[in-house]
Amino acid sequence: MQKLAVWPIGLGFTQGWLWVFFLNGPLLFAASAKWGNHPEKIFLLFILFHSLSFLSVAVAAPRLSPLREKRLPLAVGVGLMAAGTAAVGFIPGEPASLLQTVPVILAVAAAGFGAALLVAAWGELYSTLSVKQMGLSYAGAVVLGTLLFFLTSRLDFGSAMTAIILYPFFSFLFLLLAKPGPSPARTVGSSGTLPAFCPLPSKLVLLVLLFYLVGGFMFKLINLGSQAAVQEIYWLTNIVYCTATLLAGIAIFSYPDLDLGFLYRPVLPLLGAGFLLFPLLHHVFAVLPLAFLQTGFGLFDTYTWLLFAYLAARHRFPVKIIGWGLFLITISILTGELSFTGIFAAIPYIATQVDAISVAAAVLMLLAVAIFQEKRETFAGWETRERLASVPDDSLASAGEAAPASGEICRMEDSSQLSPVMPAAGEPTAAITLLPKPPPLPRTIPADAAERLLAAQNLTAREKEVLLLLLSGRNNPYIREQLNISNNTLKTHLRNIYHKLGVSNRQELLSLFGQFWSNTGS
Repeated sequence: MQKLAVWPIGLGFTQGWLWVFFLNGPLLFAASAKWGNHPEKIFLLFILFHSLSFLSVAVAAPRLSPLREKRLPLAVGVGLMAAGTAAVGFIPGEPASLLQTVPVILAVAAAGFGAALLVAAWGELYSTLSVKQMGLSYAGAVVLGTLLFFLTSRLDFGSAMTAIILYPFFSFLFLLLAKPGPSPARTVGSSGTLPAFCPLPSKLVLLVLLFYLVGGFMFKLINLGSQAAVQEIYWLTNIVYCTATLLAGIAIFSYPDLDLGFLYRPVLPLLGAGFLLFPLLHHVFAVLPLAFLQTGFGLFDTYTWLLFAYLAARHRFPVKIIGWGLFLITISILTGELSFTGIFAAIPYIATQVDAISVAAAVLMLLAVAIFQEKRETFAGWETRERLASVPDDSLASAGEAAPASGEICRMEDSSQLSPVMPAAGEPTAAITLLPKPPPLPRTIPADAAERLLAAQNLTAREKEVLLLLLSGRNNPYIREQLNISNNTLKTHLRNIYHKLGVSNRQELLSLFGQFWSNTGS
């Protein structure tokens, strides 16, 4: 309960800070009045420095990890966030002087850099949560961020600016209070076909680039729609974004092996419909297309945040995954925002520019519907994109486990054979390693031996029953029949057991128990 209380509050303050100000929030528009009413320029500067900072975090991950324990850099980052916000909001300015005002540019850069450190630290911490906790905690953070957005927006300018200057400090305080959970077994290397410096799977990179490129299109529409009061409607539909995220978080909490396709496949037609309707309705009823867009991005933001945290938990340096993921998101938004600036600069009418951007984004989304049509997808399926050609124990696949990543060895059921998994094309053959062969296990495991191993692991009574049967050599169909449970229930028990014992698959569990058996002399 401590985690589910502290974590959403801490991350929620960071999200509220972003939404109220730098991500095209109402206070950014208010503050930009003294800079010639150019909130888009401040937004673009922030996203640029924010993106580069995430990339720096990813590259420096071996030296920064664990980032959540680097209190001095984080404190400096929080100070930069507060100082940058105060500078943009309170420095006296003159119309059309933004780009000539060095202090404001430096303030925006400082805020973008500091925010990257704090957000990456929260992402690293979220990687220590179970899937259920991640889903509900992230949804809670969005709910709090949304509440802060609406509450702060109703204050007068001076009070609102004072409040959001304090939000990063509150977030940092809760970061210090949050205690990480047990980390699962780490794997080294990438799980896709990208170069080693980018450890994310190539399909995930493509998804992120595509979705957040059109996210940049949406921000462009918001900035172009000032004359039609589109910004106010966009801010109002944050309620829709919050509702979509909350429903997704509750679904993941209730069904940890939820088909993740439900979080991003509906997004494609939703975004396509939203962009198609925007040029038709933004003059009279913009809330409908913006509601579609907010629903789509609410679902996809949940998908990417949780997936980055899940993959980070299995990487040697979790903050490397978080940094790379958030860099791809922010650089895609920046690219989408800028891509039409030059192309449509010659179009004299804003309405025509809006129509062109909307149609282009809709075409991209509708084409993507045909591209991303796959079978059922779960978190565990993202641990590696490389699959074993054959697995002797069919219960491994039925449990929803991921195959070992490149460079690992799959141990057979009788512990007498070793089958190497060859690295993907382009990976060095030196990455292949051998797992130590565990001592042979007896066919029947005494309950007291399991109790000695699991005394401090907080397994439920049913999870212990599943574990005893598994260690006794029983396959999944036998366990389901013996305990009278469904296949999905068994999958959930197995994932919980692996998470609590710090392993990622059945072979690692057998190895762990075999070593314990040998050490205790049972």
